[in-house]
Amino acid sequence: MYESEANLISMTNKAFGAILASEDTKEGLTAFIEKRPPNWKGR
Repeated sequence: MYESEANLISMTNKAFGAILASEDTKEGLTAFIEKRPPNWKGR
């Protein structure tokens, strides 16, 4: 693996982690479980 490829993987993992930790991700999962439309906040 090239250095730039490893850097790209690292950056992607950090960004994906931030998305998974967001309020909207939690709201989306909760809304799905509760079978209701999500109330997105953009956070």
